Amino acid sequence: MNTCKIKIFTLVLFVCGFMGIPHSGAFAHPYGTSFALSQSKLEPQAVVRPMAYNFGDIIQDSVVTTYFVITNEGSALLKIKNVWASCGCTAVMPAKNELKPGESTDLKVTFDSKGKSGKQNKTVYIETNDPKNSTITLALTGNIVEKEKSVFAQDSTHGKHLHKHDTVIKQDTTIVREGEIDLMAIDKNKDGKVFQDTMDWNVISDEPGECPLCGMKLKEVTLETAKKNLIENGFKVKE
Repeated sequence: MNTCKIKIFTLVLFVCGFMGIPHSGAFAHPYGTSFALSQSKLEPQAVVRPMAYNFGDIIQDSVVTTYFVITNEGSALLKIKNVWASCGCTAVMPAKNELKPGESTDLKVTFDSKGKSGKQNKTVYIETNDPKNSTITLALTGNIVEKEKSVFAQDSTHGKHLHKHDTVIKQDTTIVREGEIDLMAIDKNKDGKVFQDTMDWNVISDEPGECPLCGMKLKEVTLETAKKNLIENGFKVKE
């Protein structure tokens, strides 16, 4: 009987030794298999596209705008803590400063060329809670040209040289609205609609045309839509 008990005890010890004794920080399965408690850490990952933008030739004294897209490609909440830019640039905090995994938001950056000339290299910085890339650097470049030194184009009909950018220079810059924007006053024909630039939202006219800053064709929108676009992009609207 005792011999039988000793054999069983020896067999139990052998099985335990073969399966392995659970170590500290591990989970012991009822059947003897041990599982580590460690798991992959959930972290946010900030990705910005594009990482650089070239404005090309910028007419002196004009203001140009571009947009960057910030996306959270990680597995935890991404927090955008701060955005700042080098001299001459203005970076507006995005509409969302917290992004769930997979979410994106736009970052608007403007550059004022007033008082500047020649090649420009500017930088925008984005600070987030991404543990592996807490500060993201974006590069902006461009070349400021004087109005009278704009690139020339040949007018084959009259045999004269015309400024390539004449159409931009001669446009009415008064449609670039500053301060508190009065949409009712802009709507001179009182049809409840205006023409607005879809990049420089404060460029608004009561007539069709092009933006004097970027050259884009203005889009016809209702006063309510124009108001919504302005407020969402940080502009003040007169009630």
